Amino acid sequence: MVDRGLLYKEWKQHFWIFLVVFAAVMLSEPFSILNDYFQYQGCLAEQKKFPDIECVLYKDYEISGVMRMFWIGGVALALSQIGFERSRGTLDFTLGLPYRRGIIFNTKYFLGITILLTAQLLSYLLSYALVVLYKVDVVNFHEYFIGSVIFCFMVYSLVMAAGAMTGNPLAQMIVAFSTSILPYLLIGLP
Repeated sequence: MVDRGLLYKEWKQHFWIFLVVFAAVMLSEPFSILNDYFQYQGCLAEQKKFPDIECVLYKDYEISGVMRMFWIGGVALALSQIGFERSRGTLDFTLGLPYRRGIIFNTKYFLGITILLTAQLLSYLLSYALVVLYKVDVVNFHEYFIGSVIFCFMVYSLVMAAGAMTGNPLAQMIVAFSTSILPYLLIGLP
């Protein structure tokens, strides 16, 4: 359950971080497509001087190279909502309010997931509009965004959970990193 008063408090407290993460996640992929398009236009200009140059406007979203900016936004959001708040002592004030801990953490999680999902949805729509407008040949475009959303939610949830256990941002990142590499260590080392 999410409380409206607590949502308002979180929104006011982290407004600028939410805004920066939202803008970075939303604009990262459309700017990447625009950058590729401008490089393609530069290649076409060079092709007039040197006819042997081949220019192709092509973007391959392979699964291994997925999630450029999206997961960084999830980590930054989780660090600001839990880790930096604990370091400054403002989380103690929030925990002192007449709300249960579960409601407080669910509210933080709901707000973070909502911001990330909205930013990724708008990024998808802007990117798709640019792909259609500039007639970019793309491979695995839709799968890229579906994988990005899932991966970002997983990273955000992991760092939020690590922040609920630790007391500062460095410990939060260490716990999240060691938890994320544990399956590789258990499977890969033997």
